[in-house]
Amino acid sequence: DEGWTVIGPGAALTEGNSWQFSIDQPVPLYTLSFAASPKYELVQLDSTASGPKLVAGVTASKKQKLLQNLEVGATAIDWMTTHVGNYPWSAQLSFAEIPTFSGGMEHTGAIWMGSQTIDGAKNGDYVAVHEVVHHWWGNHVQIADWAHFWLSEGLTEWTTVFAILETTLPPASSESLQTFYREQAALSSYPKAFGGPLPGPLCFGEQSDIMAQVSNNLLFFYYYGAAFLEMVDKRLARDFGTDLVAVFPAWFQGFGGLQATTEDFRALLADHTGTSTPW
Repeated sequence: DEGWTVIGPGAALTEGNSWQFSIDQPVPLYTLSFAASPKYELVQLDSTASGPKLVAGVTASKKQKLLQNLEVGATAIDWMTTHVGNYPWSAQLSFAEIPTFSGGMEHTGAIWMGSQTIDGAKNGDYVAVHEVVHHWWGNHVQIADWAHFWLSEGLTEWTTVFAILETTLPPASSESLQTFYREQAALSSYPKAFGGPLPGPLCFGEQSDIMAQVSNNLLFFYYYGAAFLEMVDKRLARDFGTDLVAVFPAWFQGFGGLQATTEDFRALLADHTGTSTPW
């Protein structure tokens, strides 16, 4: 009945208490979801400078805090539009508060934000940016298989931590966050040159690979992926006078709607720099 709010991509009340959902582009099945609750208030942020209107279903006690998270989410949309490409989905991006949930989850056109995450501070802001960025990395440029999952989470994390939040956080806070990501990867891939068991920095053992790290509490797809891309960014700057952000438009345009692999990304770096040697 009219006491319910439904949040989802293209959600529309058709008649009575029947809701219909429409998506006009191919989407990965795992990203499709919606949330319904009789307790939500519907709030919205004015349209972003370059993309969709932001709408949220939220309980009254979290309303102002989620609006703060939406503000930084709008900043993320504008940054991605400027540096990567236009928002590839509908004219509205919906957020839904999920009670007792401690994180966030992107679904194409709709984002879950856990009640414990919506805090108006760096945690809620970070999750809002991360899930927004997934609409470019993971939902539009998709992955071919789980072995390439680091491309989805790593690219999203690097863009969130080393690019977008760098523009919204105080410099000391941004530097501290970036250092944390570097340290997590370094502590978990200790090279022989420094007394560790591994052949080099950011390497796994000979009998291991990234899929073997799933149970690792350091969330390798996130920390490792972002730290690895930070190393790529520094290599691009040192040896070629460019950076990782300069690669993003070609990655977005070349593989949008496609299932990309690690080899595709490596080939893109080779093409961007005119040499395959460093990669």
